[in-house]
Order: sequence, then C-alpha cells, then structure tokens
Amino acid sequence: MCLLQVAASRLDDDWSVSAGDVTAAFLNGDPLERRLFLRQPRHGLPGLHPSQIIQVNKGVFGLIDSPRMWWRKFKKDIQQQVINVGEGAQAKFFASPLDPCVFQLLLVGEHGKKLDGAKPLCYAAVHVDDILLVGPRTLSRSVQEQLSTCFPVEEWENDAFDFIGSHIEVLKDEIRISQGGYVESRLFEVDLDPKVPDEAKATPEQVADNRSLIGALSWLASQTRPDLACGVSMAQQLQACPTVEDIKFTNLLARRALQHGQEAIVLKKINLDKLVVAVFHDAGWANAPDCNQDPIYFLSPSDEERGEIHDGPWATKERRAKRKNSRVASQLGMLVMFTETGALQGDSANASIVEWKSHACDRVCRSTFGAETMGCIEGIELAHYVRAMIASFLTGDLNRHTGEEYPMVAMTDCRSLYDHFHKDGLPRTPSDRRLAIDIACLRQTLQHEARGHGGGDERAPLVWVASADPIKFGGH
Repeated sequence: MCLLQVAASRLDDDWSVSAGDVTAAFLNGDPLERRLFLRQPRHGLPGLHPSQIIQVNKGVFGLIDSPRMWWRKFKKDIQQQVINVGEGAQAKFFASPLDPCVFQLLLVGEHGKKLDGAKPLCYAAVHVDDILLVGPRTLSRSVQEQLSTCFPVEEWENDAFDFIGSHIEVLKDEIRISQGGYVESRLFEVDLDPKVPDEAKATPEQVADNRSLIGALSWLASQTRPDLACGVSMAQQLQACPTVEDIKFTNLLARRALQHGQEAIVLKKINLDKLVVAVFHDAGWANAPDCNQDPIYFLSPSDEERGEIHDGPWATKERRAKRKNSRVASQLGMLVMFTETGALQGDSANASIVEWKSHACDRVCRSTFGAETMGCIEGIELAHYVRAMIASFLTGDLNRHTGEEYPMVAMTDCRSLYDHFHKDGLPRTPSDRRLAIDIACLRQTLQHEARGHGGGDERAPLVWVASADPIKFGGH
C-alpha cells in the first residue's frame, strides 16, 4: 500500500503503476544444488526408452527449493543490471532495507555505487513471478524494456490490471484496489444440514471446507477488506474444532464479503511533504470481569459496556484468554491512515487507509483498562512501522529515526484511556505491575511524539473520537 500511495500522491507528476508476469519463473532460476531425478509419466516421453529417468536441473513447481532458487536469481540479476535513465545518467536497483521484496532505482556513479543522497527514481516490487513497477510514466516504459531483456516478461500491463488477486486501477485523482473477481471466484458457503443443532460438532468434510473458506477470507481481509478483519480473526480461532454454529458464522462472513464484493481501498492524492500518520485502535472483550480491582486504572461503565463483544461466535459461548494468567479474553483492532497536517487543525483533508490488523491479544491482560492499553500500544507500533516504511521508500534509506519527521496521532473511542493520558498531576502506579510498565512506556512514547513536532503543544497525541462521530483530528 505504501508504494501505491507514493504513486497516488504523484499522479499530477504523471506517475503510473505497471505489472509484468515472468514466464516460467522457476525454470529461469538458479540451477538446483542437488541431484534430482524423475520417472517418466505412464504414457512415456517421445525419444526416451521407458526405463530411462529424467534429471531435473532447474526448479519446477512442487519442489521446496524452487522458490528459493528463483528468488536468489532474481535478486542478484535485478541489482546487477544497469538502467539507463537518460542524459547519460545510469541507475541500479537496490533492495529496500525494510522490505527486501521492494527494489529502489537509485542513481549510481563510477563502479556502480549509489550516489550520496540519491533518492529513488522508481520502484519494482516482486511477489514470486509477478513484478509491480511504480514510477514516472516515461521512465517506467524505459525500465520495462530494459528489465524485459533480463527477465522473460512478454507483456507489461499499465494502470489497470490484476495483481496477486487484487485489481489495481489508476484514475485521475486516486488509485483503487479491489477484489471483486477474487470474491466471485473463490468464496462459497459450507453446506450445512438445517436439522443439525448449532452446538453439534462439524463433520470432517465441513471442517476441511471451513478451513478452505477461512483461508480465502483471510487473504481478502488482509488485502482490501478491513471490515472483515475482526470476524475472520475470530473464525480462525475456532477452525481447529468448529461447531455448526461456528461454521454458520464463517458463512455469514462470506455472504457479507459477496454483498460488498466491489468495495475498494481508495488511495487519495496526499501531499507527502505534509504527511500525517493516523492510527485508530480499539479493544473488545468477551469475558470482562465484573469489576476492575484497581482504584485508579479502570474504565467508566459506558466504556466497559462499549467494549463488550455481543456479535459473532463469542456471543453465545465462553471465551478463554490466550494467556493462562490473563483475566480478560480481548480482541484488538487497529487501522492506519495517511492524511495531511491540515487535519490536525480541524481542516478537511484527504485520507487513505493503508494498513489494518485484528487479532486476539497475545499478552497478559488482567483488566479491561489493560486491554485498551494493549490496543493503544500495538496500534502505535503498527503506525511506527508503516511510517518508517513510507519514509524509507521516499528517502531510499533507513535508520532508527526514519519517519520521525512525520507527525503521528493515535485515536481511541475509550474516554477513560484518553482522560488518563491528559490529566494533570503525577501519574499513579497501577496495582498490576506489568500494566505499570506498559503504561509508562506508552506515556514515554506519546511524550516523545509530542515533543518531536513542537508547536508549543506537548499534549499526548492521543485523540478521543466518539464511536458514532466522523473522525476529527483537531482539538485534543
């Protein structure tokens, strides 16, 4: 998403997005490092005696080392090829330090070494045998021709194409990523006998079909459908030994996916010089204790009620925490967006959803306040990662401070958490010592973010957003 956002932000500079499929990629990889022989098929092969066997020299589908040999060959060749970029200048592709599957085209001097301070001219991302090329249109055409001399790409598709299950479309003012075709071709519903009670165990055939359906939904939820992420995560937690009711929930997710199959992730034009990274985080629980034991760190009754999970498979069954010494079985969710600095002053601004995640809390969680704290921590960690990713793409470099020039703001609908980090006075230590460490680290992170962007306002960049209200960043 970060690469496509760079392209979306530079549409006015005639940036484009292209895709190419390497023909017989595994056969173009490095030779195998072992001796391997195959028997002939039953009908035999022309020119061979039936008793003869075949030696395999290159990777073929089904071998565990075929992808590695192809990747090694691709990584070596793309970084060795010298690209002519016009006016006598030359450039080479260098692997991104944060994402090794993304290669950045940088100007080089003598002996093929990249020039100091050189910023990426365009980008090439690879997924097995599919190459995604992002850059200025004229330069991209030239790079396509030169890459095709190194890798057997018969045809490059430009600005509207399918790529690893998603349809990418470059428009005048935005880039859209959708999976309508994937939804229509891959999703189905598991057959269930309406006479069988909900609490009955699923048959082996239903278990297998359910896993297949969850796998298809997982890819969909991770690529273009953040609205399905929480439900798919819950379905995954139950797929080992599902009941009929659990499979009904998976079928419900499939119907929702089909109902909105044409929905897309839309990346808007955003001024990258005014970039702001915003993350919304939340937590829900299915087995919240009756009360919070800590006299300071607890949620208000309204926040407690808002966090309860009433839908999905946990509405009718007991949910256990992932860790044995946790008291709360919580589900965390986070969503990262890019927008512009004007949004921090309350102005209307474009925004692009670029990353999201939902999963059961992996860490010890003994209270609902702790669950909200875990959600905030993981949300900020995800925002930091995405911020470092796009910053490294823009500069071509990575260090421990990469991306800190871009403001980050966290959003929560939990008023109790917001109030805690904005109230005056010395912070009290919670009775849960593990929570005390987490809160101290979170407070330090928020203070660092506030100081790093000055403006005389050192309040924690944590914004409260009422659940039913439109998102507003301004006015902490």
